[in-house]
Amino acid sequence: MATLFNTLFYSCKKATELLGSIDREPLSLIQKIRLYFHKLLCPPCECFAKLSPTIDSFFKNTKPMKKEEMDDLKKRLLYNL
Repeated sequence: MATLFNTLFYSCKKATELLGSIDREPLSLIQKIRLYFHKLLCPPCECFAKLSPTIDSFFKNTKPMKKEEMDDLKKRLLYNL
């Protein structure tokens, strides 16, 4: 039964990879159907699908960070973990 489920439905990892690549390469009909059913059963991936265009536009409109800024950001992130 688990293999049938894995065959019919994407994992969250695969679903987010596809959602992130939609603007670079079109999905086949089968991929669209499998992704649709995955999102029906997985609210976090549905949320990611809605936010993905916003996230993409944010990263397209930001400038690259300087090394000092990147190091400072890493320190702050590690401190908050």
